[in-house]
Amino acid sequence: MVDDDNDAIAATRHAHHDDGDEDVDGAHDDGDGDGDGEFEHDDVVGSDRHARMPKVLPTIPPGPISWPAVFGRTAPLECELGFGRPHFLLERAVEVPDHDIVGIEWKGRWPKAVWDKQRKNPQTLGGLSNLRAVHGNAWLLFGALFAPASLSLVVLNFPDPWWKAKHHKRRIVSDSFATLMASRLAPGGQLLIQTDVASLLEEYLARLEAQPGLRNTAGPFRLAEHKPVTASSHREKRCRRDGVPIFRALLTRS
Repeated sequence: MVDDDNDAIAATRHAHHDDGDEDVDGAHDDGDGDGDGEFEHDDVVGSDRHARMPKVLPTIPPGPISWPAVFGRTAPLECELGFGRPHFLLERAVEVPDHDIVGIEWKGRWPKAVWDKQRKNPQTLGGLSNLRAVHGNAWLLFGALFAPASLSLVVLNFPDPWWKAKHHKRRIVSDSFATLMASRLAPGGQLLIQTDVASLLEEYLARLEAQPGLRNTAGPFRLAEHKPVTASSHREKRCRRDGVPIFRALLTRS
């Protein structure tokens, strides 16, 4: 069942992505950093990887996915945007087995890592049956995959800061995307952002706190008092190892 779902979801990918620096929804350094053993997939890299993609036209679903049909149950639904190496995604699926988790990531090696783990270890941890990894561009897919007021949690782990001024337009939380994220949260749903770039979090909070009904749980422009989940991304683990400060904000929809 998982293989069939993954094949269908993979077909929604944005097929004309350039091999250059157009990755708008990846987490910085989580995708191509130092070696990580379990999640290395160097058999298909660079332009060769893109050459082997199915020849599908760029497309998005005509309407929100029926996630209860995909997962075979009705449960709280969560999404991680640009998950990179799938540490957080896999750990979160184990942390909350009564929730359904969807991750969106452009770099195909990382959804493939999740699919391979599910396929090769069907008896381990229930086959991670509460997890689906989507290969695609979050800017294009997020609004199409999820109905308004349908998500209990949205997670943005260490988004790419796009340092050059001319690339700032590629930062994922634009005014329009902030509005979109707020609209997809259910009442009481939460948005968690983690980064090691303080100025980036300030910029994103300015946009997000301006959304009607979206409230910073710690107060305007305040950092979260605690981390509300136990799962950790690859980048977060490296920051803790190297003593790099992590800046975290948690917002709730009323």
